[in-house]
Amino acid sequence: MIFISKNESGRSKYDWIMSLPVGAYFVTRRLRPVKVGSIIAIQPGRGKKAGCWAEIVNCVQLKRGMDYYFDWSNLQIAEARLEGFETYSGLLDYFTQHKIDINKTWRILLRKVR
Repeated sequence: MIFISKNESGRSKYDWIMSLPVGAYFVTRRLRPVKVGSIIAIQPGRGKKAGCWAEIVNCVQLKRGMDYYFDWSNLQIAEARLEGFETYSGLLDYFTQHKIDINKTWRILLRKVR
């Protein structure tokens, strides 16, 4: 899986993932679902060598109306940090700048394995 995005401070998501210890969890979002249980390569760009590997732990599509089930106000900061952003508004700004509707993405929870 390729990680080229950058957070509010300009740090690339790939560099952030590489700084995480083995066993750490992180989140990414994609427009299509992925197979849970798969182990994937984490790459800084297309055709680049993998820097580490991660297991896909969970893949869900959170749609509008899920606010009934989740208290997002308490989870927004934690969610942004799992994505490598400092604030939830920074995460939303990234999706807005790239013209991606966050409600149409799949939330993928990964665990760094090596």
